[in-house]
Amino acid sequence: MKYVYEGKFEFKVDSSRNKINIKNIKYLDTEFDTSTELGIQAMSNVLVYKNSCNTNCVTEEYIEKKKFRTEEKNELLESMLNSVAGLFEITETDREKGQVHLKDVLTNKEYCITDIGFSSNLHNNKIYLYTRIITYQDISFGTGFNLVFDKNDEFICKWIKENLNKPEKQEIERFIELYNEYKKDSKGIKLVTKNI
Repeated sequence: MKYVYEGKFEFKVDSSRNKINIKNIKYLDTEFDTSTELGIQAMSNVLVYKNSCNTNCVTEEYIEKKKFRTEEKNELLESMLNSVAGLFEITETDREKGQVHLKDVLTNKEYCITDIGFSSNLHNNKIYLYTRIITYQDISFGTGFNLVFDKNDEFICKWIKENLNKPEKQEIERFIELYNEYKKDSKGIKLVTKNI
């Protein structure tokens, strides 16, 4: 994020590569409150990771400009560039191994990540988790940025129904919708972070 704050990165949307549905433009309208951890991490989720085929990201720029010289760091950047984001439900946990099995609620794709915190949480069956998964050297893990929704929340139930059959909708649009709702709900489940 220091790279962004120093003005070295310019976020761009290339509308010629992919037609943008005018109905969805409103969802890209958000403000990240960088005085809060939620705002900083949400902004990082948009700027650091590849969210859409027609937007650039810091990770891409780091790779193109060869910011890192070691092969290991460049492999990590490639893993970040190929990360997967979505809304997941936790289907199984293995506390002993520190693993969590996730299923994307829109695509039904399944993932297994290493996450000690969620692997020992007794309330996993009551939540949906918006997170980003990175797989590096055959180990998958979350980035530490999570939006946690109660499965009984009216908004998230409606959101899932509305998004189930919309494969043309880009991840950045989905994320902004979720973030906008999440940040305005003062009594909702708060941001969960972890340090890796």
